[in-house]
Amino acid sequence: MIALILLLRSEEQSFELLLPDHPADSLVPQLSRFILRSKARLAASAPTRFEAGIGTPPPAGALRLGGEVERWLRWQSLTAPAPEERVIDAEWRLQDILCGLPRLGPEGGTHTAHMLGLDRLGAISLSKGCYPGQEIVARTHYLGQSKRGLVCLRLEAGEPPQPGVGVYTAGAAAGEVLGSAVDSTGHHYVQAVASGLQAGSHCECAGRGAEVLELSPAPLPLS
Repeated sequence: MIALILLLRSEEQSFELLLPDHPADSLVPQLSRFILRSKARLAASAPTRFEAGIGTPPPAGALRLGGEVERWLRWQSLTAPAPEERVIDAEWRLQDILCGLPRLGPEGGTHTAHMLGLDRLGAISLSKGCYPGQEIVARTHYLGQSKRGLVCLRLEAGEPPQPGVGVYTAGAAAGEVLGSAVDSTGHHYVQAVASGLQAGSHCECAGRGAEVLELSPAPLPLS
């Protein structure tokens, strides 16, 4: 996976591609190679600032996301950041980890769609055979050959683990960290790709104990 995108229809023949982590300027030439219709155009938009809310009523025109904690997004082309933007981003990332919505760094990653749980989110098609690698993705899914998947870990107190740090169970390597976030009580929650970990079990990460949590419902767009 190179980047994760939230695709929205903004007009009858226009779409907005919202990129939570990947820079648009570098993704445009990568995606342009796969545009088969001569009238289609892809371009990076002007600088955009997101207004976001968690657990508060959404304003008019906002995109609502479902899940145990309701969230909403509204965006506009602005250059001045809002003072609460950094706080909202930290809370948003925490909710992504709890519900199993994968996050990648700006450089992308080395994991497959199955490892990141995109089938659970309904974010990948197993039958629409018109994208590179579709046959391999479908075969891996139906044969059950994808052993690793996205998990949420709660760590004991300490420094937050960095992306790429190993996850271990019974002394054996089970996976690696994608990212982490901290809640208001100081507990660290880690998003990792691993195998052999079930909700309620325990493992080790960054040299300390971790509990595997059950993922909360996926935050699919509501409106």
